[in-house]
Amino acid sequence: MNVSNLFKIHIARSKGFESYELGEVPFVSNGFMNNGVVGFVSPLESDRVFNFRGICVSTFCEATVQEPPFLPRGNGGSGLIVLEPIAKMSREELFYYASFINESFKWRFSFGRMVKKDRFKDLAIEPYRQEQSLISIQKLLPKGQVSAMKIKRNRNFVIFNIEDLFNTCRGDFHALDKLDPGKYPTVSRVAFNNGIVGYFDPPEGAKIYPKYLITVSTVSGDAFVQLEDFIATDNVIVCKPKLNLKITTLFFIQVMLNNVKWRYSYGRQCYKTKFAKTGIPLPVMKTGGLDEDYMGSVITKTTYWPIVKAGLVESPKVFKQMDLPI
Repeated sequence: MNVSNLFKIHIARSKGFESYELGEVPFVSNGFMNNGVVGFVSPLESDRVFNFRGICVSTFCEATVQEPPFLPRGNGGSGLIVLEPIAKMSREELFYYASFINESFKWRFSFGRMVKKDRFKDLAIEPYRQEQSLISIQKLLPKGQVSAMKIKRNRNFVIFNIEDLFNTCRGDFHALDKLDPGKYPTVSRVAFNNGIVGYFDPPEGAKIYPKYLITVSTVSGDAFVQLEDFIATDNVIVCKPKLNLKITTLFFIQVMLNNVKWRYSYGRQCYKTKFAKTGIPLPVMKTGGLDEDYMGSVITKTTYWPIVKAGLVESPKVFKQMDLPI
């Protein structure tokens, strides 16, 4: 049996993700991270939004199951294709076929030979049999929200340029292999462990930055709030607030910065000049100032806030200085 015997094959139609305003429809692109969803957008009239549960197949043959509605990337020469079941299929069946595609077809495609409708439709696929399903997909899905973070859309949000909020500089040294082990968290360009690659003594001429600053990787664009005094490589942008911001406000800004990190990659690094042009939406009060109480209410309701808070309780004065209730 071929793919075209089981699915109608649609070609995605959209602009690039950077062309959209924030919205509620998932925008699906290449890759498996976050099930291929890179953000939520307000579709344009010319877009092709899909309103059925189906399978998105990226140009590199990464198959993900999507819930309606969704908007797949369809611009340029690397748009996605969408598989719509010809007959009704359960969620288990769709996950089976997505897994089959990933296991059996992915090796056939690459940057030089991308997925196209004509290349894909006649590939042989093994039909789903219920006895093959060893575990219920439904039991594996989250019972509720992983995070309780919700942003009310009727709040008054204003776009702030990063230079309105922070003084920025790059870190002070490059070579990690020349450092001596020490007590200071060392922040580099990585996208994990809060950007920390180890604990070292500062090299000659390097600054020791105070905690409660934001660091941003120049490669991945990942932003982190640092909770200890630290040192930083020159692959990091260090952001010092111009205002006396609450710690929860810093975490909210971190979230907003990470929402736009898709702009950066190894080929388009987040250097200081580019980063200075970054704009992020933040809630403001009717009187004009940042609505830090609202941002605090959002952050303190997220899943992992109690863990972060527990780490900060060791320094109660910080909460008083930051005007954060404990």
